[in-house]
Amino acid sequence: MKKKIQLNIRHEDRMYHLLIYLRKRTDLLFVISNGAIDPKKKKPPVFMRNSWIEDLPGSLIFIDDPTLHDTDLTLGWGQGSEKAFALEEIATFIDKLSNRFKYKRENIYFYGSSAGGFMSMMYAVMLEGTSAVVNNPQTNVLNYYPSAVEPLMNHVYRTCDREKLLARYGHRLSIVEGFKHYGHVPVIHYFQNHFCQKDLKQHMNPLIAEMKKEGMSMNHLYINQYFDSEAGHRPLSKAGTLRLLNLAMNGDLNYHV
Repeated sequence: MKKKIQLNIRHEDRMYHLLIYLRKRTDLLFVISNGAIDPKKKKPPVFMRNSWIEDLPGSLIFIDDPTLHDTDLTLGWGQGSEKAFALEEIATFIDKLSNRFKYKRENIYFYGSSAGGFMSMMYAVMLEGTSAVVNNPQTNVLNYYPSAVEPLMNHVYRTCDREKLLARYGHRLSIVEGFKHYGHVPVIHYFQNHFCQKDLKQHMNPLIAEMKKEGMSMNHLYINQYFDSEAGHRPLSKAGTLRLLNLAMNGDLNYHV
């Protein structure tokens, strides 16, 4: 099997869309999540970076975020609906597919940048033994720009009250709360542009501080900062992304991106 296949999964009253590309003679599976989309340019389902298929290593699954369907939202962070947490349901699909095609969890890598980085970390939390490779991710959805967060919170949860959201849905919105809820801290290769100060102050530094506060081991958290004064929050280039994926895959911690 070496062609793109769009898999549309109906689960109860919900639809999920995955784009699958399986290569022969590879033990590796990369699962790629979307960052922000522009619904004016392309309506969901969206499979970000699928044009890189020939250059990406291993077999590939690209994940569409169902939260964004039939909305004008640009970011959904896999929240789904109040009734059903999309990331949890998608994780079960990935688990079943990887078992069906005999990919071991230690050879499964979740990749994404920004919101896709958040989702990738959450998948790795839910599927113990897998790893996440993330670039300038959010670690707490509520710490992102209100212009993106508030419409989403109202759409999914019908409130923007931070205390209420964290009390009831903290494990959906915060990586550290996810660690606590699922009882697992996965291997995370975390690539952060040092020149994006908002990412440092609102996401990377709070992640470290909260993990310390909770007494969580950080032995599996590999933070790698790079310095690109022009890129800001934008992810690494295609070449840079391919390099970091290969380095993480090969267990080479001497990153020079």
